[in-house]
Amino acid sequence: DFISAALLHLHHMHQQHAPGNRGGNGVLVYHGVEDEYSVWALKDYPADMAARNPAYDGINDPIAWMRDESERIVNMLGNDFEIDA
Repeated sequence: DFISAALLHLHHMHQQHAPGNRGGNGVLVYHGVEDEYSVWALKDYPADMAARNPAYDGINDPIAWMRDESERIVNMLGNDFEIDA
């Protein structure tokens, strides 16, 4: 949804402009299912956990969706960042 994608975008932009950043286009994913709460780098977020996350119900490939939506938002002003996933 828009809020999740916007949060991913904000984290991405923070990482890009953080002092001492040496690169990498990672985003963070919040995982909250029942009593499981954790934050993962998108590239490390296990597909089986993503499949159990109700935030992504109805999405065939949540990892690809998060990558694509993050890239769409980050690049909406003409940038050309690729998201690590």
